[in-house]
Order: sequence, then C-alpha cells, then structure tokens
Amino acid sequence: MSESWKNILRLTELVSVNEQTGLSLGQYIDLVAEVPLPTQQQKHDFAIYVSHAHSWYKHLPPYPPGVPFCFFIDKYAGCDRVLQQDGTLKIAEREKTGFHYADIPTERYRNRFGYLAFACGAGTSVVHRGEGPIVVPRDKIPGALHNHAVMYGLPKEIMEAGTIHLTAVIHALSASEVSIWPSTRLY
Repeated sequence: MSESWKNILRLTELVSVNEQTGLSLGQYIDLVAEVPLPTQQQKHDFAIYVSHAHSWYKHLPPYPPGVPFCFFIDKYAGCDRVLQQDGTLKIAEREKTGFHYADIPTERYRNRFGYLAFACGAGTSVVHRGEGPIVVPRDKIPGALHNHAVMYGLPKEIMEAGTIHLTAVIHALSASEVSIWPSTRLY
C-alpha cells in the first residue's frame, strides 16, 4: 500500500481497514466473481459520476501530482455500510437518495454504473448527524466489503492497477474557480 493511502487510512474516522486482513488477489476475484463486468456505457457514465460526486474543484489541488483515486469493482457498490445502535455494521441497499446528492438508490446506481466503485481520501467527508443509524463513508479508502459488512484492504495488484492521481480539473467547475489559478487572480 502506498504512503499516500497509508496517510489517508490514519486520518479516516469510523472506517477501518486492517492492513493485516487485506485480500489476496485470489480472494478478491472469488468475492467479485459473480458480479457482471461493467459495460462501456457504465464505465463512461461512472467517470462522469465520479467527476461530480463531490466538489473536487474545492478540495483537490489544481496542479499535478494531484491525489490518489482508486477505481475497482465492488460486490456491494451503491450500498451503504450502516452502523447500528448496538455497534454492529450491516450492509443495506439504498432505497432512496441519501443525505448527499451522490448517494443515489442502489438499483439506479447499479443500472448506471454496474459494480464500479472509487475511493479518494480528499474532499469526501459528508457527515449526517440526524436520527437513526449512521451511514459509514465508503469512498474514503479503497476496500472491499465482505458479506458481513467487514471491510478488507484491496489486493496490491488491484491498488496498483486501479489508482491514478487526479487534480481539481476532474470537476467541470474548476475552470470557473479563479481563486485556484494563480495567473488569473483578480487581486
């Protein structure tokens, strides 16, 4: 696991991935074996979704090297990992749009993006302090949920193949955010 991902892991609250229990490539393949591969259209739509899933133009640096984003296949893509009142975690399909605009219902998510998922440690903290169970953020660190809501680290091979560094320009509004471009500051 790269140093930048280790730093993100140290800063993440309520999300735990035990590096000792990371999945081997074989275990990961077994976990996602029954999941259909995404279509070209789903890959295209997912790229657009990720580019607007958060206000990246506010949270990512405007210049390279950027921050790491990891893309992978997730058996429970589009589902929530919910912290129950008794302290246990469970996986729940989202039946309606969640607190954050990117939290769309599971069925719609899977129709549009298949089982694609991403993780980025920057700019993704959305905490809802309402009534009921707490939805634990899943897009902070790259991990695969197992059947009992336990999160395991992704195999090294998936991390290496699926990680790229992105900057604020991933979001369409980065062009209009003049404060991030030094040569265009108005003061």
